[in-house]
Amino acid sequence: MSSYIGAKITMHVTRVGLTVRGQLPRYALEQHLPAPLDSLGQQLAKQIDDYVKQNNLGYYPALDFFKQQDGVDNYLLDAVDQVAQIAVAMTKDEVIRRSQKIWVSS
Repeated sequence: MSSYIGAKITMHVTRVGLTVRGQLPRYALEQHLPAPLDSLGQQLAKQIDDYVKQNNLGYYPALDFFKQQDGVDNYLLDAVDQVAQIAVAMTKDEVIRRSQKIWVSS
């Protein structure tokens, strides 16, 4: 008879979801852009509106639609992508910076 007693090991993995909402100051974003946000947004909106009216679409497609069409300046579409990438990167950096304080202090 064996003197070894088997032990059952159970591992529990807990996943945590975190949603963070915040506001990125306009001036912080605009200092990284080639043009002011208002100008960019107004020019893009006008070109999209003109395209929709000229082509009798009856709706406003997603921006990805216009990347495949002529009629909207690719520079403006690229600038919108750049704004999104910069905003995501800045937000990610800020979340990491602030959360480090939480993990270090605990």
